[in-house]
Amino acid sequence: MKRYLMIAGVGIAFAAVSLWVWLSRGKSAAAVRAKYRLGGILLSLSVAATTLTSCVSCYSPVDEPTNIISPKFDTSTTVYHSGDVLNFYEDTAYSHFKYTIVSDKGETLYTGRTFGSYNIEVVLAVGDYVGPVTITFYGANDYQHEFKKIDGEFNCIIDAR
Repeated sequence: MKRYLMIAGVGIAFAAVSLWVWLSRGKSAAAVRAKYRLGGILLSLSVAATTLTSCVSCYSPVDEPTNIISPKFDTSTTVYHSGDVLNFYEDTAYSHFKYTIVSDKGETLYTGRTFGSYNIEVVLAVGDYVGPVTITFYGANDYQHEFKKIDGEFNCIIDAR
């Protein structure tokens, strides 16, 4: 607010000096010099008022890391058995993972933990269960932090041996 009052005061002084220059028809060197000085001060204050109050940058903010987990297999056509190991690619900001295997009725069949860099192994430890399952991944930077759900669930079918 103080800055805007200073700009208003310098603007009024600039208008008064401009009137003085106009009345002297530009023949007063002191009036012309004062007008140039006040004009420079007015420009400096107005630039400072518009740029220093809001911090606008030409740099865009950093995007959140993309958390992608994708299977190395085709889940829609392949039938798996309990105890099989499935491999997934991961490109996430996390180093530790938790996964849950849930039946089509919503029953949690297995919860496992793993860590990886670009490769995650999931063991289908579902016992005697036969039918469709959903694998959901959660990630964290270590086991002490809260695990956050990673987008994307993977469905596959478990069959008896």
